[in-house]
Amino acid sequence: MKGDDMTDTAYLTQDGLSEFDLAHLTEIIREGHGDWFHARLMRALDLTLPHADVQNMARLENAFPGSVAAYRIWYNDPTVEGRAQAWATV
Repeated sequence: MKGDDMTDTAYLTQDGLSEFDLAHLTEIIREGHGDWFHARLMRALDLTLPHADVQNMARLENAFPGSVAAYRIWYNDPTVEGRAQAWATV
């Protein structure tokens, strides 16, 4: 993959998200797995992104570009269950 591709592992891990985190996003976000910073960050993104306006989304993307991109990829993955129900309750 190209280095500027937003699905490239180097891009997704640039702000500290690990390859383990990438491989276990559903467990981290839906099942509360992990008590490290990026596990908590991914759960916080799951709670805040539905409410983020353009300016706040830009702030999150500037601060955590790889983590926000990884969350979006995870969220848009049709094989992951539970997203629509979780966002509908927010």
